[in-house]
Parts: sequence; structure tokens; C-alpha cells
Amino acid sequence: MQANMTRPYRPIALKIAVSLCVLGAIVGDAQQPTKAQEAAIRSACQADFASYCSGVKPGGSAALSCLQRNAASLSPACQTAVSKAPTARRASKREIAISRARGLWNRYKNRYDDDDDRRR
Repeated sequence: MQANMTRPYRPIALKIAVSLCVLGAIVGDAQQPTKAQEAAIRSACQADFASYCSGVKPGGSAALSCLQRNAASLSPACQTAVSKAPTARRASKREIAISRARGLWNRYKNRYDDDDDRRR
């Protein structure tokens, strides 16, 4: 009886998980630097990156985050290029949203898979 009561919630859980994934992707894509911004940062920040972020792999959110943390010490051209890029904090929200949606989906999926196994 309990399995039948929880069964109607499966479509709702699926809709929630899919909605969170789509929302996370939309928000995350809006927060990623454009190709032009990436090129501007690379050309303006090579020396600054070598000075302040030498232990960080070039490219990606970790490199941008490092430059943003050291913004006060960067050259004026690099500061301008970095300030035009979205903040790394916003980019990480996408990863959090996707991770939470996956966790939610897996939790509900496992629950219903267990219910199906019990009925067999």
C-alpha cells in the first residue's frame, strides 16, 4: 500500500529534477565568459597570471577565480579585462544547482527502484 501512495510523486520528482538542471544550465551559461572576454583576459593578464596564479592551471574557472581574488594587485589592463568577466562565484552556483538536481533525482530514482524490487 505504501508503494502505491508514493508512486504518483515520481512524475513530480522528475519534473523538479529536470527543471533544476535546465535552470542551472541557463544560469550557468549566462555566467560563463564569452570567447572575446577570454581572449582579452589572456592577452592582458599573462604577466599577472604568472605572478599571482602560477600554481593554477591556465583557463577555466579556477584561473579566473584566482585573477578575481588578486584584482587589486593586477595591472590596469588586466583589471579591466577581469572586471568585465562574470564572477567565479556565480559560475559555481551552476555546479551547485546541477549537483543538487542530480542528488534529488538519484534519491527519488533509488527510492522507486527499491519499491519496484519489493513488489517483485
